[in-house]
Amino acid sequence: MGIPVLKECAGGDKLGLCWIPISEHPVTARRSHSGLGHYAAVNTTRPNYDLLVKHQVVRVVYPDGNIKSGPPLVEIRALDDDHLFNMTAKAEVIISAGALHTPTILQRSGIGPAEFLETADIPLVLELPGVGSNFQDHSGPGISWNCKCPCPSGCLQQSANRGSALDTKPGNFSPLPSDMLNSDFAAKATADFDATPAQGPYTLAMSNSAIYLSLSNMSADYETIVDKIRALANSDDPAALHLPAAYESDATLIAGYKHQLSVLADYYANPKAPSTECPWATGTSMRTFLLHPLSRGTVRLDLTDHLEQPILDYRTGSNPIDFDIHIAHVKYLRKMIDTETMKGFGTVELGPAPSIQTDAELINYIQDQMTFSFMHPCCTAAMMPKEKGGVVGPDLKVHGAAGLRVVDMSVLPFTPSSHLSALAYAVGEKVSTKPGWTE
Repeated sequence: MGIPVLKECAGGDKLGLCWIPISEHPVTARRSHSGLGHYAAVNTTRPNYDLLVKHQVVRVVYPDGNIKSGPPLVEIRALDDDHLFNMTAKAEVIISAGALHTPTILQRSGIGPAEFLETADIPLVLELPGVGSNFQDHSGPGISWNCKCPCPSGCLQQSANRGSALDTKPGNFSPLPSDMLNSDFAAKATADFDATPAQGPYTLAMSNSAIYLSLSNMSADYETIVDKIRALANSDDPAALHLPAAYESDATLIAGYKHQLSVLADYYANPKAPSTECPWATGTSMRTFLLHPLSRGTVRLDLTDHLEQPILDYRTGSNPIDFDIHIAHVKYLRKMIDTETMKGFGTVELGPAPSIQTDAELINYIQDQMTFSFMHPCCTAAMMPKEKGGVVGPDLKVHGAAGLRVVDMSVLPFTPSSHLSALAYAVGEKVSTKPGWTE
């Protein structure tokens, strides 16, 4: 398909096919996580590090409502008996509860959209309309196929040896999930994973490589899509922006979103900026991530119980231009099935079916097959100017609130062209180590 193969995608050029770094333990080679990579390293060496389990941060409290006198107290709820108590901070309070719960902590604190807080019967302490707005996530549809002959060197050996060692010879379309139905293959896969370092198919982590491509490299119609985005950015009709109702009554949120549209238009016009990520592994399907959606959602307190899980108005695909981009991605990806390599496997397209060709048919297919979340929620306490609906500044301090900072993926203004875990670690490390950022 003419897609370049890169050594890796973290060197300033992210267009092509490359290996995906995963969170892997350096010794065991099993999937790692922040508990191993961060907490375990300091748990026995830091006497001033305490972790309260089975507790919920309810809100931050500024004595006498003086938002300029910080740091605030932290009100905490013991989940075993609902007992409430305050914790006093000497230097500052850092909220790191993620894109869904950081906004609700701030909203319970009286920091957020004034109109919503009035509805929730919470006294306004600091009006920041962007708290809980600007919600984004990666989502997208995919294509699927069937292989008549997963072994391109000949189907005769394949029919008698599915799942056996013969299937893993170079050139075979293996391993497939169905290989685990073979008891010998499954036993070897388990033994390989139990080794140190772990190896074999169980270390795959769903995919080990991905394709990153720009819109201009996939669609001849990319300029039309970019022009639509620019037209929205210059529109005087708030309804044309397809935003949540909360935006309509706040000029700062609209100003911030229109500025985002201008940035996104330049981004989608850039031939070096990827618009999709397509993770790849042996199998019979492939998903395309919309890396930079135009649609925006909201996160709000549950009005019936402020301590319950928040209400997420996801709103994926609410901006129709997102579907223009999805269509471009699907049209490009389905060309893969007609390549000589895939034909060698006897590949037959299943989704979209070959009969689905028009844009209207593709929209119906995308709506039906959409993965609504690739579990990368972000951007609900965005690092933007206050006059454009932002919540924190470049130092991640909450605008106008003394001694209060947000350090999690809610501070992103946009979804990045990557997954969020490594970026979350990087933001946390930067705040904890940058001189002068913490007293």
